[in-house]
Amino acid sequence: MTGAGDNLIESTARALLRERIEATPWFRIRMSQEQRQAAIEREVDTYWHLFVADATERLLGLGKASPHAKH
Repeated sequence: MTGAGDNLIESTARALLRERIEATPWFRIRMSQEQRQAAIEREVDTYWHLFVADATERLLGLGKASPHAKH
């Protein structure tokens, strides 16, 4: 059973990953804005779980950010 906390962690993890992807030049070459957004959403859907620890740290306010959060 999943709770509200799980949804908050997932949405935060997705937001962190989306923020990271959008800050890079990924998916910018030869793509329309619509294609780029669709590609980013596919990546977020596939890899958001890799940012669960980062999301948990952010939500709990645990000191140092993980290496994923650094640019």
